Amino acid sequence: MRSLIIISNDEIYINDNSISSNYNDTINIIDGLKNYFDIEILSRKSSKKRAFSTKINKNIKFYIKSKKKNNIKVLMLSITPLNILNFLILSFHIKKLKLFTLLRSDGYKEYFLKYWWIGYFIYHLLYFVVKKKSKIMSVSKNLTNVSTNCIIEPSELDQSWLNRRKRISRPKPKLLYLGRYRKEKGIFSVIKIFKSVKINYNFTIAGDNINLIKANKNIKVLEKINSQKKIIHLYDNNSIFILPSFTEGSPKVLKESLARLRPVIIFEEIKHVKKKYFGVYICKRNINDLEKKIKFILNNYRNIQEKMKKNYLITKKNFQRNLFNALKY
Repeated sequence: MRSLIIISNDEIYINDNSISSNYNDTINIIDGLKNYFDIEILSRKSSKKRAFSTKINKNIKFYIKSKKKNNIKVLMLSITPLNILNFLILSFHIKKLKLFTLLRSDGYKEYFLKYWWIGYFIYHLLYFVVKKKSKIMSVSKNLTNVSTNCIIEPSELDQSWLNRRKRISRPKPKLLYLGRYRKEKGIFSVIKIFKSVKINYNFTIAGDNINLIKANKNIKVLEKINSQKKIIHLYDNNSIFILPSFTEGSPKVLKESLARLRPVIIFEEIKHVKKKYFGVYICKRNINDLEKKIKFILNNYRNIQEKMKKNYLITKKNFQRNLFNALKY
């Protein structure tokens, strides 16, 4: 079996039966490649099992520096200082590395939103180092200043996402956000907007740190949900998904919401993620346009759901197969 080293910024836990991480997209990638490669993981180690996991074969382990290797393929999951440092260290141990880098988000925009122009410049240096040595794979053609060799659209959808989809005949203004509590994700921005909303709404928020957001009579805050069954139930119990991010590559939550026939409101900064999907509505980041979009969706809900059934959604198997095919060259 061919060898592959995966470089990840995640904390990863491995035992005799499973591998786990707090990020399901990382586990999705490993799960899709484990039957084709002897995989070694170069990442931060966790001492305890993490949120998302998959069963493993004996061909998955942490990287062993003492082994002599040549002509090895390396898959770097996102550009970060730690990932690049690990790759440079790896270069001293292995001759003729063939590096593939999968960009899962818009690094230029994320670093700018976090650290302003100095962040933009730092990411540019990191990207410059990787670009010279790597085949760049991207989840979207719309990432800032990125020249990509191929597009690989991610997905974690399996058949369970398309089974027993719940239709709503009389929708209520029950809104949902599912994601990280980060500045670039826009959740704090949209909460500020909702303080001026005149309609009677219920906004459910599920993420990684409940202490960062205060609940009130309209806002319900949940801890991070790791069960797929519970996540599907959460979509089904709400009418509209709010995706307030300032930057996105190819958001999995958008596909999940569409799979459950739940319309999505996005904002102008990420209008490219709408593509040709039915049921995705672009909104200006202000109270008037947000209320207008919510009312339109609720008043036309049945027709919107019927159109949403026509959406073509890439599946988890499609994504895993496309990633494997990209790594063959």
